[in-house]
Amino acid sequence: MIGGDGSFHEMVNGLLSRKDQKQIPVGLIPGGSGNSVGYDLGLFDAKEAAARIASGNTVAIDANRVTDSAKLLVYSINEISWGLVGDVGVVAESCRCCGPARYDLCSIWTVLKGTTSRMELFTDGDTSKLIRGEFVTAFVNQTQHFGKGLRATPAAKIDDGLMDLCFMKEGTRGEQLEIFLQLPTGAHQRHPGLSFQQVRELSMTPAAKCGVLNIDGEIMRYDGTVRVQCVPRAFRMFIPPDCRGPVDRK
Repeated sequence: MIGGDGSFHEMVNGLLSRKDQKQIPVGLIPGGSGNSVGYDLGLFDAKEAAARIASGNTVAIDANRVTDSAKLLVYSINEISWGLVGDVGVVAESCRCCGPARYDLCSIWTVLKGTTSRMELFTDGDTSKLIRGEFVTAFVNQTQHFGKGLRATPAAKIDDGLMDLCFMKEGTRGEQLEIFLQLPTGAHQRHPGLSFQQVRELSMTPAAKCGVLNIDGEIMRYDGTVRVQCVPRAFRMFIPPDCRGPVDRK
């Protein structure tokens, strides 16, 4: 398919929703404004992307299954976010006329608002790891990137059976802006205000029992506790065997 992260998200969800559970390898020629999946795979040229598909080599890729208290919401192939990062996606979606620059503009605007979200968060079914309080933001990635080349979770791999969680409980507006400036290179992973974990599943219970999440750039409503589970080898993708992880653009 030719498209961006949103189109790829829709295609994968259609594939994983098949009643016969038939696996059909998928290919991607990046043509969106963010192309986070493409960044992870070093896909920047349509001709090269088409050649990779034509090679016929496939690799099994993970996906994240998102449910709330009532039902399955969706499968995620990129990022799930709430709080500050989620708000950026919500606002950016209404500013497509600004092109890729909308991510930077909306990030600054959201930081200046200075809002936090109260919730409880625990991982891998272990309530002893419960974290509660006011969160500036939290997000879980399957890929390293989101937005336009922002390397949000530098340790993430798309086929390791894990998802990468990052959260920030407190921080000044200056610290938040500093982190956004470091996102393109991944330098923010050393910031003392951020916490990173690699997990197989997580549960998030917000103080507000319903609201919205940013899932792969799509704004989705939830009701009650949100659970995210990594589904290893969820689908197959046309990728050369030597190109499984993020590739730096040359």
